Amino acid sequence: MLAATVLLLAGCAAADAPSSVEGVYAMPDPALAELRVVALPERAGMYRVEVHGAGDPGDGAATGADCYAVAEGRLEGDRLRAGFVPFESVDLGFEARELAERPRALELAFDGEEATLSGDFDYCPLRTVLDGRYLRPAAPQLLTDCPPLPRACWNRE
Repeated sequence: MLAATVLLLAGCAAADAPSSVEGVYAMPDPALAELRVVALPERAGMYRVEVHGAGDPGDGAATGADCYAVAEGRLEGDRLRAGFVPFESVDLGFEARELAERPRALELAFDGEEATLSGDFDYCPLRTVLDGRYLRPAAPQLLTDCPPLPRACWNRE
């Protein structure tokens, strides 16, 4: 009886946990920031994190510009530590030379359907926040119709 109860409880815990850290996560309102976690093919345990933060349109003329980040790293337990990789976007990007001179990193801590992001985002325009708590949304707003790797989600053709 005890063994059956332990198995039943273990099954419930497994059912509550996400099957994978992969997917899109969004900051709760009123923030408008999303991140996507994608496993890197042929690189076991390695993931890419793409982050897109947008200024709050409610700020009117003071709306912060969008900010982006792309990093790759290893998932260890419930934490993904990743170093920035070169990327480009409409507004900004980082070249390999810039990242060699000043490496940047981010960390994601996963807890069920939540992820908490922290990182080196001091280059983002004022009022555009990427650090914080993200949840899996019912429907992504920023990261939709993403192309396959290696292009970042916002670089659609």
